[in-house]
Amino acid sequence: SGKRAQEAHEAIRPTMPDHRPEMVRSRLTADQFKLYDLIWRRFIACQMTAAEWDSTTALVFAQTPSGEAVFKATGRTLVFDGHLRVTSVPAADEQALPRLSTGQALSVIDLRPQQSFTSPPPRYTEASLVKKLESEGIGRPSTYASILQTIEDRGYVEQQERRYYATPLGEVVTDKLTRHFPQVMDVKFTAFMEDELDKIEEAHKDWVGVLHEFYDPFHIALDRAKKQMEAERGEPSEVSCDLCGRPMVYRWSRNGRFLACSGYPECKSSRNVDREGRPIGPQESDQTCEVCGRPMTLRQSRTGYFLGCTGYPECRSTVPCDPQGQPYKLVKEEEVRATCEACGSPMKVRLRGRRAFLGCTNYPTCKQTKPLPEGIRLQTPPPQPPEEAGVACDKCGRPMVIRKGPRGRFIACSGFPRCRNTRPVEKLEALRASQPLPADNGQQAASTHRRAKGQQGAPADVKSTAGASGRAVTSGNGDPPPGFAFTRTGRLVVEDWPDGPLHCPECGSPMQLKPGRWGPFFSCSNFPKCKVSANLRGQAKKRAAVEGPAPPERPKPVATDIDCPECGAKMVIRTGRTGQFLGCGNYPKCKNTRPLPAELIGSMARSKTA
Repeated sequence: SGKRAQEAHEAIRPTMPDHRPEMVRSRLTADQFKLYDLIWRRFIACQMTAAEWDSTTALVFAQTPSGEAVFKATGRTLVFDGHLRVTSVPAADEQALPRLSTGQALSVIDLRPQQSFTSPPPRYTEASLVKKLESEGIGRPSTYASILQTIEDRGYVEQQERRYYATPLGEVVTDKLTRHFPQVMDVKFTAFMEDELDKIEEAHKDWVGVLHEFYDPFHIALDRAKKQMEAERGEPSEVSCDLCGRPMVYRWSRNGRFLACSGYPECKSSRNVDREGRPIGPQESDQTCEVCGRPMTLRQSRTGYFLGCTGYPECRSTVPCDPQGQPYKLVKEEEVRATCEACGSPMKVRLRGRRAFLGCTNYPTCKQTKPLPEGIRLQTPPPQPPEEAGVACDKCGRPMVIRKGPRGRFIACSGFPRCRNTRPVEKLEALRASQPLPADNGQQAASTHRRAKGQQGAPADVKSTAGASGRAVTSGNGDPPPGFAFTRTGRLVVEDWPDGPLHCPECGSPMQLKPGRWGPFFSCSNFPKCKVSANLRGQAKKRAAVEGPAPPERPKPVATDIDCPECGAKMVIRTGRTGQFLGCGNYPKCKNTRPLPAELIGSMARSKTA
């Protein structure tokens, strides 16, 4: 074990070394067999003798017209295989030399003059980066995998051909952290902190002192960075906007770097870029849109390549494809077949929102899932009409239907979106027993007509439906009452300023214009017995702002001598919808609130009496 080995992380060992991988292969899946084979061979190899090699260097002298030339050849030969008998002989990185003797004459078979240049250090792979972390004392064997996963998930690096490349986002983050937190970004400081934590684990050092030694200067640097660190506004580029001609700048989003017009928000043009920062535009394709017949172009999103219609945004048709622009094969759900690796049951296509995947048919006993095979796209099945629930909506009288949502089946009104009434499917039987659907299939629920009170301008006939409680409620079905209009969801609104008195379509009482929290609105004068109200829109809303009653003036805050327990500022007495309360005078930076103390309420009452 090395200097930084952690005894708390025990190695995985086979419980029965006599069980060779070949003996248990029939009982394991392909991935399980590979894992067991790796663990078994590594465990056996660590108990065996190390391999032995003979390293040889041969110097070959030759006479040339320019003088004596010396050729050098190095290589090694395996003398004793040792543990390599189990782990297999690695690929030879040095040439194996034949048997040679001193003074032996050699013949030239081929002579190739070749010039070599100094090459930059190779890019890190996962293995070489772990070795570098280990040599610098950063991390521990239990944290190496999480370190690599974090820098890749956050978009700081990306892998190409199994080698790490720094992304523009990673370069910006590293530059800012190095500039404002030089001590934390120092490799030696990180290794020092790892050693300090090890000493804490071994009970040689006080952990409170170690934390103060790190956090106190870090807190100072953090406060300084909050004031001095500037936001990344964008880097200039040589690309001009296709729409307005302004220069474009590089910006960053959660999906990476992109080009955006410097005239934003007047111009919202943007373009994707490659790793070198070159703009990537849509490429022409020989495919045509299946919806409108227009040509399609090859585009790229964070989920991959796709063909998009050139008629966007009028036509939003898209087709997933490969990087060359060839559409994926269109298949039906029943054509996608696979076998569950966990239990052997067949798997079928399942949908979760817009995402399709393969799930085991033995669910919920087996919850095994896997992505769809590459290179295919599912044929969207035609939408099925919702199933009739057999009950009427208790709000608008329309028939209820059974729909399917992300959380399962539920009962919903067929008048959606005008009526958004829903019920859990578990209450279907109780609803059918208490409120059966009428014999005419619910096309029109039981309705009553009643005469409004005899005020002038009141609606003669107001169509309403009887709800579950027996009280008539206004329906958003058919023509709206005089002076009113219906919103898309079936709510009453007033769009045109009434020429005469406006009467409640529910009880016939006059409607009153009242100021509200969100602006003026009409409310029934018979409130609270009748709670009908209507918001204002369009011309009626503009006229009400001029002719309507002014909203009540909000009382000004009253200063107190009470200190805020969170920020120390003085608290003030404010008035809300539920009454008076204590609020921090430093609002909105501090949103601390408290109820009024009893002694403060008493003193306020005495001052009013006096």
